[in-house]
Amino acid sequence: PGQMMHAQGIVKARVWYQAYGEAGLVKEVNRRTGRTFTQVVLKAGGMEKIVKQGMVPFADYEVEEVTKSLPAWRNNTLSVESKIVTYYEIEKSQIQLTADEAREEAKRIALTGLQAQVPEGVQVLSRKVEVLKTAETDLIRVKAVMETLEDIGLVLPFHNAES
Repeated sequence: PGQMMHAQGIVKARVWYQAYGEAGLVKEVNRRTGRTFTQVVLKAGGMEKIVKQGMVPFADYEVEEVTKSLPAWRNNTLSVESKIVTYYEIEKSQIQLTADEAREEAKRIALTGLQAQVPEGVQVLSRKVEVLKTAETDLIRVKAVMETLEDIGLVLPFHNAES
């Protein structure tokens, strides 16, 4: 009888990926006004001390948090760090997009989502972007499809049942 052995070869397959993107004809935009509010917290060991506090005086804001560790003093093992939280007041507004601008935004979102799915280094055979019909008149929806050629073979350990 013949002898059992590992097969050697490459298994390639055509694989399709798809993603969707959508954009409205009205886009929300946040713009910083220049007004800020800052909170400072010092941490030493397990204790926390709020140095500068208060209520955030803005209805709409973005938050940025920066934590810095202070260098250790002499041979002290006590870790000391500061946390600075900055609140930036924002103004919300809306801008009107043309159908072409909304389509490009939806296409960009779909292609970004598609690119996140596709493994590095695969051969791209085709890309297709299609605008989909929607019931909403103020919304553009796009579907992006990519066809790739990929090595889908797996190397698995071989155990001969007879030995």
